[in-house]
Parts: sequence; C-alpha cells; structure tokens
Amino acid sequence: MRKNLLITFIILFSLTGLNAQTTRVLFLGNSYTYVNNLDQIVKDFALAMGDTMEVQRNTPGGYTLGHPDGGHIYNETSLSMIAEGDWDYVVLQDQSQFPSIPHFRDNYSYPGAIALGDLIREASPCATPVMFMTWGRKYGGQQCIEGYCSADFVDFFHMQDTLEESYMHMALSIDGYCAPVGRAWGAAISDGDPVNLFSADNSHPSLAGTYLAACTFYATITGNSPVGCTYTAGLDENIALFLQQKADSVVLAPHTSIPNINHNELKVYPNPAKEKLNIELNENHKYLSYEIRNNLGQVIISNIISKGQNFIQIHFDNELKEGVCFLYLLSNNEVNRVKIVISL
Repeated sequence: MRKNLLITFIILFSLTGLNAQTTRVLFLGNSYTYVNNLDQIVKDFALAMGDTMEVQRNTPGGYTLGHPDGGHIYNETSLSMIAEGDWDYVVLQDQSQFPSIPHFRDNYSYPGAIALGDLIREASPCATPVMFMTWGRKYGGQQCIEGYCSADFVDFFHMQDTLEESYMHMALSIDGYCAPVGRAWGAAISDGDPVNLFSADNSHPSLAGTYLAACTFYATITGNSPVGCTYTAGLDENIALFLQQKADSVVLAPHTSIPNINHNELKVYPNPAKEKLNIELNENHKYLSYEIRNNLGQVIISNIISKGQNFIQIHFDNELKEGVCFLYLLSNNEVNRVKIVISL
C-alpha cells in the first residue's frame, strides 16, 4: 500500500505552464527513446491535443546516466544541451538493465541521476527532471553485464517491479517527476496483452510500445488525459484508443476517487497564481482544514479552517515550484480537490 501511494503521488503532479506558452522538453536517453522517434511522437501527440511542445534529444545507443564509459553525465553533447537552459522538463532514461542490477544501479544509476538533476536545475532553475521509467524484458530473465547480475526474473512483471522501485527512488532523490511508462506497459499486458508492445528482440518497443510511452509522457507532463487524441502515429484507431486509456489509467485514474470541487460552490483565484491564492467558501461549508501538495504529493502548506471562516489567503513564498499543484479541502467525512497552477 505504501509503495502504491508513493507511486500515485509522484506520477500525478505535472507542469503545464501557461496556455499560450511552448513547453520545452529535452530527452536524454538511448535507443529506447530514439527507436520510433518517441520525442517526435510526444510532440505530435501534444499538438493534436492543442498543446505546443519543442523537443530535442541526445540518445546514443546503450547510453547510461552515470557510467564513465557512455554516460550522459560525461557526454559533452548532453552537458551542452543541459547548459542551454530554459528547459521546462529534462527526461532522463537509463540503460535498460542498469536499474535492475544492484552493482550498476547503486554505483552509476543513482549517482548519475543526482548529478544530472543538479546540473539541470543549475542551468534551468524552473526545470523539472523527469525519470523515464522503462519496462521489463518480455520474458524477464537474469540480466548480466560484466559479471554483475540481477535476480533471475521469472517474467516481465518481476523485472518491472525492480525497475519501478529504482526509478521511483531516483525521482525522489532528485525531487523530480516520474513518467511511469513501464507501469503503463504492465497495465496493457495485464489486460490480455492484445497489442504487441515489443519489437522482435523482446526488449525494444514496437510502434505501439512507443505510442503508449508517448501517451504516458503527455499525461505526465500536461496533467491532462490522453484519451480522445486523434493522432495515432499510424496505428489503428482502436489500438491507439486502447493505449491512450491504459496511460490514463496509470497516470491519472488513481486520483479520480477524490472529486474535484464544483466551482459554483467556492471561488479560488487568481488561477494561475503567483504569490498568493485566495479562497472564498460558502457560508455553510463544513471544511476543517486545507492542504497544498507539491509534485511529490508532499504537503507543503496546510492549516486549519476556523468555524465560520469563509475567506482564506495563502501566501506561497518559496515553498512551491512553478507548475501544477492541488489544493485539498478536508472535512470529517470527505476530501475535495481543486487543481491550481503556480506561475512564479
């Protein structure tokens, strides 16, 4: 339960920016990203949904986050692209086996993610690092590199669980987001595996696998559902819809049990907000407290609501980052939610 709650919190909160702005996304990864041009599919998907993205990538085959022999932290192109600054997101994808092998995970994946996260925020203070949670091999199996091995994974899900833990750990370590692509793959496979997400090597993505990854990135970055997008990347419309729904079920659906408040019941303004947020409640409200949660689901601001209090003014100071957060209003028997945009 604790793990599921952590995953739920991390993957929900994402940055949208102002409607008229272009979201700039840098992808640093390897062949899992460049096969089928994931970055371009994300861009085209967003455009079809009315969102404008600028994407760039550096994705040499077999690359890692932090290994001296082929790691982004040592790659001049990656470092130069990070240093350009003005990124909204920088996506970090490790070599597909490293996070499942303790030696490489502890010595290269984790330190590499932290070092890259520091460089990203130094160059783009408002940027959000996004860990690209990859997927397990189709049939699992033991993963070995240079004599160091993982567990002998019995199937896709066994390996996926290990990858998931590693990527969540990295997301927390760098105070970033996690695009739960591997988890979305698991959701699709669990539903009878009607679409082959793998290419012939049972490792790299088919076009459907890349499209599912793109749906997951769109939902993670914008906070909006990918369901209903007319852009299919050449896939059958029914297959595309199925994949959109799976991404939605992993990124957004876990939170639908907490209802959004009917805005006729209260006023929340300005939204987007800069330095402060005003809340006007109905005279007969029963709320006892409020919370604002950041991108990791952590409660950053909270306070009680006094009996008869109908107006609340929340000052942000430096406690919240630019992006999407959620205001939660709590009573004895219910929790309601309002999506807010912070524009510092």
